[in-house]
Amino acid sequence: MNLFGLNIDSKIEDVLIDLDCSNRLWNILMHRINHHYDDSKIITMRDLLNMPKEDILKIRNLGSKTADEIKSIFKYCGINDNKDWKSLGKNN
Repeated sequence: MNLFGLNIDSKIEDVLIDLDCSNRLWNILMHRINHHYDDSKIITMRDLLNMPKEDILKIRNLGSKTADEIKSIFKYCGINDNKDWKSLGKNN
């Protein structure tokens, strides 16, 4: 947990608002939350963290810069074990 009380069980929307994320990241994740596909519903940071790499790579418009931004958010929230996210982005 950090200064803002953000952690792995925080709602993604709350985290994105508190951290003033990029518009691209906001749009990608909010679209994913509001229009969940198959059974991969993403609401919390834990849901996002536990996404299999195959599902992560299917997210439309999620490129290496956005993956790096998400990894930075994980770190800010005190999440150090990024699982499948480690191999994504420019800064592996």
